Amino acid sequence: MSRIRFDQLAKQYLEGFLEPIGQVQRNLEVLGESKFVDVWFTPTTPASASSPDLGLLQRLTTTPCLLEPFRNAPSRQEVRSCLLKLLWLQEDQRRKLEQEGRTQSETDLPRLWILAAMVTRPVVAEFGGAL
Repeated sequence: MSRIRFDQLAKQYLEGFLEPIGQVQRNLEVLGESKFVDVWFTPTTPASASSPDLGLLQRLTTTPCLLEPFRNAPSRQEVRSCLLKLLWLQEDQRRKLEQEGRTQSETDLPRLWILAAMVTRPVVAEFGGAL
């Protein structure tokens, strides 16, 4: 139960912080097997002087992105699940743009941000990271 409480709190905080600078969707369903993105964020305008200064969070959210908060260090399987959600969303966007006769550059693809206070070395190594 504590995991669910943390998830709800993290989603509420992210929504509250990000609403002034863009569109926030909580529990966005990903096509295919039922999976839900914790927070899907799309910036609406560049940050202005009246926008709150969110520091690192604001820099992470300059492009459309998935935000997946974890109370504890995410396992390999949890990271892979987050990556799967990202790939499904990217593919869904590609299909929609293709139907409209448009394309998307690699730099415009949605990004994934896994928010965790800690991570284990094996997980970092498996996904090509460095400590």
